[in-house]
Amino acid sequence: MTSKVVNYKFDLEQEILRIWGLKEDIDLLMEKHMDSPRPMTEDEISNALLALSQLTDLRCSKAFDTFEKWSAADWEERKKWVDLLEAAASIAETEGLSEPFTVPPTDLRTRIANKIRSLKYFNDTDKTDSY
Repeated sequence: MTSKVVNYKFDLEQEILRIWGLKEDIDLLMEKHMDSPRPMTEDEISNALLALSQLTDLRCSKAFDTFEKWSAADWEERKKWVDLLEAAASIAETEGLSEPFTVPPTDLRTRIANKIRSLKYFNDTDKTDSY
């Protein structure tokens, strides 16, 4: 997994945990209303509930935005590996190998490595000569 996918996954977890903060906010509102020597007025309760509603909407929206980023980054990561497998299978088919996942001869491994390097998803730090 790339660090981008891991970061978005962590961010999403944090956003979900923040949404659970709503329960604590509601508990605080109930405590203020029920246990206070002076109960809250109808206006105060309405204003507090409106604020909670708006905060919940903001928290959910932020969590969903984070989910979309994580989902897109995860898809890019998976696409990279699908392209890699398709490239290896294509070379194996060209060479007449019946099982694309058997260990090919050294010269064919070099050709596969070169094909992998040509894929747009792999940068210089990903290059390697043996698989």
